[in-house]
Amino acid sequence: MKKIILAIIGVLILTGCTNKELLSYYENTQAGGKIDSYQLDLRISGTYGEESFSEAVKIDNYKGTQFKIDYVSKNLPIITEESETEVEETEENVENEIEDIIPDRLLQDNASYIIDSKKYLKEEGVFKEVNSLSFSNPDVYLETITKGNDFEFLFDEKIGEENYKVFTLKVSKKNMQPILDDGVLKNIELKEDVAVKLWIDKEDRIFRVVYYMKDGDNRLEVNASIFRINTIRDMSNIVR
Repeated sequence: MKKIILAIIGVLILTGCTNKELLSYYENTQAGGKIDSYQLDLRISGTYGEESFSEAVKIDNYKGTQFKIDYVSKNLPIITEESETEVEETEENVENEIEDIIPDRLLQDNASYIIDSKKYLKEEGVFKEVNSLSFSNPDVYLETITKGNDFEFLFDEKIGEENYKVFTLKVSKKNMQPILDDGVLKNIELKEDVAVKLWIDKEDRIFRVVYYMKDGDNRLEVNASIFRINTIRDMSNIVR
């Protein structure tokens, strides 16, 4: 009995340390915390059930109170784990890819904004306050890792000139729900827990996290990468 109790305590201690480490990575990357701002490059691709997805969204997060949500396009080429050996997922490559495909789109500000909890969408050339927006919570794509389990180190990986620590973990169906609710995945009902791959930079911040949702032979990926740390500026004047 004593051995069983000690084993249980050991598991609890290990789990607590794991969650503390994941929480630290999230807090180091949280805009308005240890950094001022970042840009989230969000790619959703694959098939689940009878639905297929190919989405690209760029979200600027300034201090956790101002957001620019730029729904770039549907049906863009998506950088996945399978293709990343051919194209390094660096900020320069992501920007060049988008500019090559839709140059005219980037000359317009058709993004939506959240400024101090108020949501704005451009209608007939004027920003108007609305009740809801898709992809309005970039924090959820990062914070969800803190609810993971089975956290394991895989290897060190070099991408471009930077070195990253790569980990795996799992997130339960229940804890994935905020991600599903935030954008185009509202109709998805997960059949199993979700495998996650996590890249951590030399500053112990999240560089990239990919959530893999399997449905038989089909797979859906939510790929969130962090760029432009501490370069986003105040956006409050844009909607005035």
